Amino acid sequence: EGGEEWQHLMNAITTNVTHFFREPHHFDHLARHVLPAATGGRVRLWSAGCSLGMEPYSMAMTALAHLPSPAGLDLKILATDIDTGVLARAQAGLYEAAQAEKVP
Repeated sequence: EGGEEWQHLMNAITTNVTHFFREPHHFDHLARHVLPAATGGRVRLWSAGCSLGMEPYSMAMTALAHLPSPAGLDLKILATDIDTGVLARAQAGLYEAAQAEKVP
């Protein structure tokens, strides 16, 4: 009946597979099709099931690398996950050096 027990169950049964630039074709599509169409405008990206946060940080790196003036863009990235444990770690944004080895 308690929400706390339910959350412990969700955290225990989720599979958290993540790394920077996982599914590279998604980031290629973002760079080639989504971001160029949004220059000077508003962009909202959502990483549902963000796990440890490597995918939304990859979205941010893609935007910074492919937009001519990202500072002038209204860009927001929403990162969510049902597992509150990994979400807290994602929010901290702290990673081992080995986890970032394949970041282009």
